[in-house]
Amino acid sequence: MNRILYFIVILVVLAAAIPAFAVTRFYLPSSGTSDITPTFETGAAGWTDILTATPGHLRCRRVLTYTATGTKSSLAATIGRFLFNQYVSDPIAAQTIGGGVSGEMAGIVSHTSGVTAYTAIIIKVVSNNGSTTRGTLLSMKQGNTVIPPTTAAGRWTPPPTTLNTVTSENGDRIVIEVGVTAEVMNNPRLATCTYLDNSTDLTEGGASTLNPWVEFNQDILFPSVTMIE
Repeated sequence: MNRILYFIVILVVLAAAIPAFAVTRFYLPSSGTSDITPTFETGAAGWTDILTATPGHLRCRRVLTYTATGTKSSLAATIGRFLFNQYVSDPIAAQTIGGGVSGEMAGIVSHTSGVTAYTAIIIKVVSNNGSTTRGTLLSMKQGNTVIPPTTAAGRWTPPPTTLNTVTSENGDRIVIEVGVTAEVMNNPRLATCTYLDNSTDLTEGGASTLNPWVEFNQDILFPSVTMIE
């Protein structure tokens, strides 16, 4: 009997030592200023227009805070890659980040013809004060379906995709930049995306009144003391 009890105890200890599969989902609210302002990702592989992002440094959250609905729009009749918002996480722990990521963001274009636009995203890791980029987890990635006209709807941003591997230091931040790429934009057409965190999470094709989000398929580790949600 003692031997049976011994093996039961061993099995319980081993089971407790095996980490449970976890994911980390960040929400993209319309307000809540970040306490740092990392440089926007521009240049050949980044955003060609950052004017639409002002004031674009926001705090991405892991819990809902019920912010009001807010929108950002591209410049009318202009082709380019428009940054709408930059979201900065709370400080994270030292760890290796990789695996996969997916997300949803709702958008709408202003006309049924003469416009082709996609949601777009960049994800990177920066130092605690935002002055140093540790590495780029995801270079600019478009959604896999055009933004619809008439009625705003959710679009994969990004569609499920594999991240580059980046090793963070204690106190670093995850930065998520979102916007649109406009490939055709005849006058006076434009594209608009919606940000909030006050109801059910978006799904592909879901209504713009639902929450946009970005989810890592691993448990992002945070220090034991974090900012109050």
